[in-house]
Amino acid sequence: MGRRFCALLVCSITLPLFCQPTSPKPQVATIMAVNLHQKDAESGGGAGTQYDVSLKVDDAIYVVLFTPLSGSTSVEYSVGMNVVVQVGTQSIKFTKLGRTSEVPIMRRESVPAATDLDWSRAPGEYFAQKLKHLSEKLGLTPEQQAKSSRSSNRKQETRDK
Repeated sequence: MGRRFCALLVCSITLPLFCQPTSPKPQVATIMAVNLHQKDAESGGGAGTQYDVSLKVDDAIYVVLFTPLSGSTSVEYSVGMNVVVQVGTQSIKFTKLGRTSEVPIMRRESVPAATDLDWSRAPGEYFAQKLKHLSEKLGLTPEQQAKSSRSSNRKQETRDK
């Protein structure tokens, strides 16, 4: 009788463990972009400012609506940072500085799988991308871009010799 009671007790204690829904596993997300939410951009921001934050998790980019505590603007400077998140069906949970927040997912976009990097071409591609980015930021004319491209090609040729 005592063994049956113990077996029943063990079963009744362990049964709820199997019935609980599994929580999403923590994943590393990279903050790709931070933009002022459309309604705040029209009204000029102010108290209760909200941001559209793009988070890249594996092969997906999630755009979430983030409202910082006490009007902080530090989220504007967090592009490129990694954050540990738990992706749910309607929201994303993340913990930052000891505070757990849950933000609604506004939309989800799939990203094509990244191709493997050709390490033999990596230095040249890196500097070509940097040159392109700087040209866009500085607003260089096509003639100026061609001059800087020729200059960087000559430098690369002398390094290769």
